[in-house]
Amino acid sequence: LMFSATWPKSVQNLANEFLNDPIQIKIGSQDLNANKNIKQIVEVVERHEKKRKLFELLEKLLKNDEKILLFTLYKKSTNWLYNELRRNGYDNVVMMNGNMKQYERERALKQFTNGEKQILIATDVVSRGMDIKNVNYVINYEYPLTTEDYIHRIGRTGRAGRTGTAFTF
Repeated sequence: LMFSATWPKSVQNLANEFLNDPIQIKIGSQDLNANKNIKQIVEVVERHEKKRKLFELLEKLLKNDEKILLFTLYKKSTNWLYNELRRNGYDNVVMMNGNMKQYERERALKQFTNGEKQILIATDVVSRGMDIKNVNYVINYEYPLTTEDYIHRIGRTGRAGRTGTAFTF
């Protein structure tokens, strides 16, 4: 069995390569749509203002014990942003990217899911195939390369009938 939230040509090719005589079952529209339970806020920000805007947003969002998933495009951006947040007093943050060892990724994910840490900074390694419960906010610090990636990223919030908010710089 193979499950996918989207059905682009690359996923279709993968299905045809690995599955024998596949049957496709569609739930909802064939068109690529974002979850309607997610409020999307997009702000055009100059590169040199991005970090300041992020800190202002985090100050507003962190007043409650809510989970924030913060996406970057590159592994080096994840490391940089993690260090910037820690340097500025945010000790409630963990990060996840493809350069980390499996046990490090699992530990970071566990700390985030159990509420020990409020902010998870990640690359798209977290955007697909993970059901992380109760993510209140998604922040796209760096815009993804494709619309599909964007849909998957913001889809980490607003799950199981809940509402969520996605901010994109």
